[in-house]
Amino acid sequence: MVAVPDGIKGIELTEEGEKKIRRIDFVSDSERAAILHDPVRLQILQMLRDGIEDKVIHESFDETTGERIIRERIVERNELSVYELLRLSKEKNEYAPLTKNQVYHHLPKLVEGGYVIKHGVVRTGKRTTDYYRRTAENFVTFGLHYDPAEFESAVREEVRNALPVFDLPLSEDEMKKLIDLLLDTEVMRLRWAGKIEELVQADVTDPKEVEIFDWLLWVYATGQPEYIETLNRTRRLLFPGD
Repeated sequence: MVAVPDGIKGIELTEEGEKKIRRIDFVSDSERAAILHDPVRLQILQMLRDGIEDKVIHESFDETTGERIIRERIVERNELSVYELLRLSKEKNEYAPLTKNQVYHHLPKLVEGGYVIKHGVVRTGKRTTDYYRRTAENFVTFGLHYDPAEFESAVREEVRNALPVFDLPLSEDEMKKLIDLLLDTEVMRLRWAGKIEELVQADVTDPKEVEIFDWLLWVYATGQPEYIETLNRTRRLLFPGD
């Protein structure tokens, strides 16, 4: 039996809350990924991932001495209330302070998109407090969670920063063409990711399976003429003499 942290002692789990959290959720649907095109929603997901410090109290009775023994163990709790999300956003420097209106507006969107669930309810007298958690420990979005313009900008910046490591005598015009080709191949891969997601039959339990997913996506892509043509154009640009 899993010990319940003291901060949510007596929690009544919802039907979704009784289900085990998934290790990885592949997000390849562009409409679902578009829900994350908002910094507040991304921050709420991050805060639910980071969690807060809580404690688990274990009581036992020593029949020999007649003493009651109480032990406390510090744990991380990832089921948070709206109040705890607000408090966390103001206590840690890496977060932007959130308002109650922001959380109440964006949290339902994350629930609607399948990123967050209502985990359970704690009743204290006549007051009830809802607690929320992520549906998965990790979300693999293949870059779809970026706004399209931001995604293109990120790819261009990564390529420009990485290419100088290699001895590739490219002109500025050729560099721009290369970045466009790399961006085209990545966009195509993202478009076909849903094909591979349909093959996933169970929760992913090992990060190695993410690599297998990416490999299957690459295998699928190599059967698409437009992908191969883009790769060939990239090859001719990088290795014109071969």
